Amino acid sequence: VVMHDPRFQIVMEYCARGSLHRVLQKNKRLTSATEKMRVAHEIALGMEAIIAAGLVHRDLAARNILLSANLQPKVCDFGLTRHVQGGNPGDHAYYMMAGSGDINLRWAAPEALFLLKYSEKSDMWSYGVLLYELFADPHEATRPFGTLSNEGVIVTLLNYQERAVVAAAQ
Repeated sequence: VVMHDPRFQIVMEYCARGSLHRVLQKNKRLTSATEKMRVAHEIALGMEAIIAAGLVHRDLAARNILLSANLQPKVCDFGLTRHVQGGNPGDHAYYMMAGSGDINLRWAAPEALFLLKYSEKSDMWSYGVLLYELFADPHEATRPFGTLSNEGVIVTLLNYQERAVVAAAQ
């Protein structure tokens, strides 16, 4: 990592396979469940390091995972990454988005979408969506929430949020 005040720059190895999204779309390799589990595990390890550094990625998706020639995943695209506030990672640390901005709707946790609050938990929601992308049948739509319109995704997440609030109150 190279820091030039006030911006960080990251130098990474060349990832010959490109994005995980592209590999999944073209149905190249990653055909065995074992290979997919290995990739999922290594992405989780990368996210663990990001969280340990006190950061929230905010844009975790298959399109932001690069694969090396031997299919080793690398978390990339840190353009939306922010330092969390509120203590140590795991200590309810979070980042509050100020005003409106880009939100990756189909990967966003309900609290990120509706409250503009990001934490390791919202990154883990996005990781869950990434797992859907990774393990979904490549012959079916692998886009999160399928063919639902953006409005349909919002309604689905609102319904999910309401069920979660009711369950927590019981």
